[in-house]
Amino acid sequence: MDSLTYRQKECFDFVAAYIERTGGVAPAVGEIQRALQTGYTNAHRLVNQCVQRGWLTKKTGLQRALAVNVNARRDPSEIAAIQVNEILGDAGSPA
Repeated sequence: MDSLTYRQKECFDFVAAYIERTGGVAPAVGEIQRALQTGYTNAHRLVNQCVQRGWLTKKTGLQRALAVNVNARRDPSEIAAIQVNEILGDAGSPA
C-alpha cells in the first residue's frame, strides 16, 4: 500500500471512524465533504485516491459502498511478517 498525503489521511481517518461508529455504513461523499470542509469534487477525488492507494475499497455502482482495507490499520512490519509467513508456510517455523 502506498502512503497517504496529509489530506488523504484525513479522508481515510474520517471514513474509517464513520464506518466504525455506524456499524459498517460508509459515509456519503457529501458527508465527507462537510467533515473535511472542502468541495464535493475534491472529496470525491480524495476518496478515489485512497482507493487507488489501497487504503479503501469501493464496490462500483453502489452508494455508500466504501470499506476499510483490512491491512490499512496494521503496522507495516506486521504486514511484512504475514506476507513472509504466507510465502514460507511451515518451512519458516522451528521443528
